[in-house]
Amino acid sequence: MSLSRFTRRGISCVFALTLHASLQAAKTDLSRMTPVVAGETIPVADFFRQSLIRHASLNETGTTMAAIISDDDDRSHLMLYDLNKKTTNVLRGFNRMEINGFNWLDENSLTYTIVKDKLYPYGLFYVDAKNVSKNYPLIQGCTFRYLGNSDKTPLEPLIWISNDPFGSNKDTGV
Repeated sequence: MSLSRFTRRGISCVFALTLHASLQAAKTDLSRMTPVVAGETIPVADFFRQSLIRHASLNETGTTMAAIISDDDDRSHLMLYDLNKKTTNVLRGFNRMEINGFNWLDENSLTYTIVKDKLYPYGLFYVDAKNVSKNYPLIQGCTFRYLGNSDKTPLEPLIWISNDPFGSNKDTGV
């Protein structure tokens, strides 16, 4: 049985209005860090929050941890934590840009990706974990995919460029 286009739209509108009303009725406090008290209903918004820490990973020597962290504005940043010195450095996005993921290249070097509006790839960047002010772009202005890096040449990541940044829209490969 298939529903008509108007029936599907009507059901969608009713669902959206019900969801909107339930979100308005509940006090949505996205900055709340404590669990919901036993016996209370869990707010719907809790199921759609970003995790505070995602993709935590140690470097190969186990001295530095990198992770993607979220702030109160639902933006993602790269946190580097030196386990020996117990110091934290955070690389933040800018404007509508935020850090989406990272990969360790060796014990001190990482690549990280920046996306625009949580969707569009903006670029692949390099950062030195010991000196976060030492970071620079590797690729910008094209669609790419990080494939990995070789054990023989860890500082030379393999990147698949799936469209040419110069406008030819050709799949240029690795």
